[in-house]
Amino acid sequence: MVARAIARGELKPILESHTARAGLPIAVVYPQKRYLSAKVGAFVEFMAELTTALKRVGVVD
Repeated sequence: MVARAIARGELKPILESHTARAGLPIAVVYPQKRYLSAKVGAFVEFMAELTTALKRVGVVD
């Protein structure tokens, strides 16, 4: 998805030694609290939207 942007230098890969193989599940685990911090809430929302987008284009099941 981002190979072109990386090739152009617009994005820089981080944590390259921690990449997952395609098809492996990703889970977001966070403490169940009545009020999540804004950072945690934003990340959970981002991951949900990313998952939906990847499903829409057929990258993940």
